[in-house]
Amino acid sequence: MKIILIPALVLALSLPAFAAAPPPLTPEQKERVRCVAALAIVANEQERGIGDWDSLPPLKSRGSHFAGVVGETLTGEGGRTREVVRDAILAAVADFQKSGVNEIPPEAAINCIVLMDRLDPPPPPPGLTECAAMVSLAAKQAREREGFSDNAKLLVTFATVLESRARAKLRSEGNTESENDVVLGLKKEEFFAAAKAKRNADEAVGPDMVGCLELAKP
Repeated sequence: MKIILIPALVLALSLPAFAAAPPPLTPEQKERVRCVAALAIVANEQERGIGDWDSLPPLKSRGSHFAGVVGETLTGEGGRTREVVRDAILAAVADFQKSGVNEIPPEAAINCIVLMDRLDPPPPPPGLTECAAMVSLAAKQAREREGFSDNAKLLVTFATVLESRARAKLRSEGNTESENDVVLGLKKEEFFAAAKAKRNADEAVGPDMVGCLELAKP
């Protein structure tokens, strides 16, 4: 039987505790729990480089957030404890294992992503101003970590391109250069402060870097 390592998104739900005995899960609640389990398995396989999941987006971060949303909903709907929610998800994982399925059926994973997008919509894609600030932060961190490495130089180039395009967009909206300085400066300060807080919490910083680098292409 295939052994599946369960990511922290299942085992570390930060949910409030309640003393009341929980009611049985409804069919809709069972579907949510099963999808949390399915996406946890897929995310784990993506991290380990196994399974045929190239057509799906990375699910580690989004799956973790979805697990938290589902867990909070289940406690709110029935007064369940953190342990009860976790056990329900682990039982759903065990059901996949006992059924002899070596991997989640692709159609099941896709259906669960659709459910996740409905219950926990993804954040909007980053805009030019956000990306200029984020890549500027990434370039600064790379220089501090690596000096003037090729990677750091590339990020500086991307940051320069994105800031230039962000300024052009702001000018097209009627902003003066002085106003652009303020807008970009505040956005950088926001990202730098968030980076410091998130680094302390060992979290990823900012919106999708890949999406930002796409905006820097010629």
